[in-house]
Amino acid sequence: MKNTEKSDAAEDDSSSFDPLPDDVVLQIFRKIIDYETLCPCRLVSKRFNRITLQVDTIRFITKITSYKSFLSKIQSLKKFEGLKYLSVHIPSTSEHPCMCRWKIKCGKNLDSVIFLSPNSVYHSKKYVNENGHEEEDMELTLLKKFTAMECMDHAVLSHLMLLTCIKHIPLLEKVTLKDSGKTYSISLNAEKIAEMRSSLTSPYELIRQNRMSKCYVPLLELPVSGYVLKGVTVFLMEREDLPIGNDSFMKIDDDDSEDKLEAAFNEALMEIFKKHAARFERQLAFTSVIFV
Repeated sequence: MKNTEKSDAAEDDSSSFDPLPDDVVLQIFRKIIDYETLCPCRLVSKRFNRITLQVDTIRFITKITSYKSFLSKIQSLKKFEGLKYLSVHIPSTSEHPCMCRWKIKCGKNLDSVIFLSPNSVYHSKKYVNENGHEEEDMELTLLKKFTAMECMDHAVLSHLMLLTCIKHIPLLEKVTLKDSGKTYSISLNAEKIAEMRSSLTSPYELIRQNRMSKCYVPLLELPVSGYVLKGVTVFLMEREDLPIGNDSFMKIDDDDSEDKLEAAFNEALMEIFKKHAARFERQLAFTSVIFV
């Protein structure tokens, strides 16, 4: 008799969601955006599997160095027929030897990558009276250039990841890629995704020629955020077939800025293009290659 009672209690516990309508259960599952948590939910029952596949937001972690693994995970997301918002978190593979941020401008092709690296960042300009302008350190600049090239490689692969998301998730309205080291955050809205999706029929360029320009600003004061950047080095890497003087970074959206420092870096780029564009110097061209 006792065994029967225990069995009935266990059955009642397992079916505690049965009285709830599907739309209520779906609202509960929509609070669980982590991919690794959602997957076990699908295994609970046929009903859970059907409802789970209707969630519209998913976040997962992947390694940027493993495109095949990334592609496999994206293809598995096809089962989530209602997926509209995707956030991809990428663990930092290594510590950059210098403080830096980078951003991209893209369509079907990766148009340009901009890399910004200051020697130091101050919260106000009070220090200016005590510290003069900082002359360019050529050894440090060379180190920053190597770091910029490494970021370029990551940018090319990140762009390929974005195209993969757009190709395999038909209802996608927003996709974000960001790394744990906060060196970059790439976010595409519905309008940009639609633009890129319309051009996916043409082949992706696996090899492309790029040009590089460098700008050095000894002291950069940011009027909006109040930050002061010292020894600022910028590398602008663009497709060789784009017009020289391309102003693709003249307008930068701050919608995806997570903190004040990231917003300050965006402001720094705007200030450099407005007031220090003449400082840009052409560097040697280089070739980028995609391996998939």
